[in-house]
Amino acid sequence: MSVENGKTPLEDTITTVFKHGATLQKEINSLQDTQTEEGQARLNELVHIKQPENQALLNDLQDQEESGGYYLGLDNPF
Repeated sequence: MSVENGKTPLEDTITTVFKHGATLQKEINSLQDTQTEEGQARLNELVHIKQPENQALLNDLQDQEESGGYYLGLDNPF
């Protein structure tokens, strides 16, 4: 059940979620010294909501990968 790049759909999803986490971290880093109310609000949202959600999803997907890829229905080849 491979795709063109040699990864399964689950592996592709994990890669995408991981890359999104890196993007979130870059934005967090860029907002660390912000003084504006909007910047602080965005930083708070990223640190306390978006980043934990992304990490939880990544953890879930990695757990599913370890258990054979059942998360996305990859146990059914049809």
